[in-house]
Parts: sequence; structure tokens; C-alpha cells
Amino acid sequence: MVGRGIDPDTPLTVTLADGRPRCHWAGAPIAGLVDYHDVGWGTPVHDEAGLLRALTEALMAGGLSWEVVFRRRDAMRDAFAGYEPTVVAAYDERDVQRLLADRRVVRQRRKIEQVIHNARLVVEGPSLDELVWAHAPVARGPVTSWASALDSAPVGDRVSAVLRTRGYRGVGPVVAHSMLNAVGVLDGHVLGCFRTVSSRA
Repeated sequence: MVGRGIDPDTPLTVTLADGRPRCHWAGAPIAGLVDYHDVGWGTPVHDEAGLLRALTEALMAGGLSWEVVFRRRDAMRDAFAGYEPTVVAAYDERDVQRLLADRRVVRQRRKIEQVIHNARLVVEGPSLDELVWAHAPVARGPVTSWASALDSAPVGDRVSAVLRTRGYRGVGPVVAHSMLNAVGVLDGHVLGCFRTVSSRA
């Protein structure tokens, strides 16, 4: 979750070689992280595969560091057939065993089974887009402090409750909040970052 576990004295932004100010976490020396920050994270997502991917990545990160999941996200996308809900929904025990044997992905049976179960719910409907974006704030602003990043946590609580009521698994408030930031329902970018909603307006 944005803001959780971060030293409050940590600067909000970091300026890299291109001179653009970015969210501080984008400066970590992880391949592909800057591109993810600049193009992916926080960009509105409405297609079901993209939403299932964001939900899965947030779910997989539970109990792990986000870096572990980020380094595996391309491999997991391939292993889960691009997160196409109808394909993942048809996975059976053979697919579970295949994924458990794949060293490129997060190999936890419970989480893998949760992803498959959630894909089946996406196929059955209502759409994940409908369930998630119904809770988009009317006004979205950038994070002004690491503590204020948690101000939007109640939205994550509501979405978590809705998804769990619908039968989704592994979707606690922290997972829901992380997903909402990833798909642009919330503006998790910090004040001063060139990618805040206000900066893009």
C-alpha cells in the first residue's frame, strides 16, 4: 500500500537523469521500474485482463516484498496467459501443478488457486471494471505526504468488502488499495511527480 512502511522523512520525489521528478520509489535500481512508473502504474485500466492482472499482482505481493513480484510480473503474465479471464478460469489441477513447478513465478498454491477462482468470477460477472470503478473518487489529488497516502484507504476497504461479498478471494483492504492505485482509480502519485493527475490535466 502506498505510504505504508515508509519513513515519513523520505523525500516524496526523486529526480533522475532526465530531469523529471518522479515518486521516490521509482528511483530504486530495478530494471523496468521507471517505465512502469511512467507508463503503467496509475494509468486508468478498464479491460478485464488488465484489471485481473493488477488484482493478481497485488494479491501475490501479500506477505512478500513488491520487488519480488515486480521482478516476476512479465513471467507471471505469460504463465497466466496474459490474464485473459476465460483462459485462466479454465485452469485445472494440471495448470496449478505447472505453475507450482515454474520457478519464474510466485509458487504458492493458495495464491495460484485464488487467482484461478477470481478469474472464474470475472467470467461469470458482473465485470471487474464495474465493481472497481464504481468506487472511483469524484475528486482525485496527488499524495502530499507519505502519511496522507493512507487517507484513501477507506476506498480500498469498500472495494475489498464488495469483492469479498461477490466471492473474490485474497482481496483484503491492502490488496484492494494497492490495485486501486495501480489501475488509476486512486491517484497514488506524489505531489511534484510529473505523473500526478493534476500534472497531466
